[in-house]
Amino acid sequence: EVTGAAKEQALGGKQIRSAVENMNHVTGQVTIATKEQALSARQIVTAVNDMNAMTQSVANATAEQKKGGEMIVTAMENISGITRENLTSVEQLSRAAQALSRQAEDMATMVGAFKTR
Repeated sequence: EVTGAAKEQALGGKQIRSAVENMNHVTGQVTIATKEQALSARQIVTAVNDMNAMTQSVANATAEQKKGGEMIVTAMENISGITRENLTSVEQLSRAAQALSRQAEDMATMVGAFKTR
């Protein structure tokens, strides 16, 4: 019986050793998988940070375009005002030219009354 018990104990020890080795192997695999997941998580965080930086760049560019658009609108409004002023000046010049033309005709009529010898 003692021999049988010793054999069973030896067999049980081998089984325990095998189970411990198996657990060590599984633990190693879990450790490797955990490290890979941590690396993947860091890569995701880096990608998200890069995306945030690009989004901020787009927002900054959009703000600059808005400022440029506002400057164009202001310039167009100024051009419109200058054009209105020019139109007023042209109308005044036209009236003045018409008045001068009438005065020239009147003067020609008056001078025509005199005969030269």
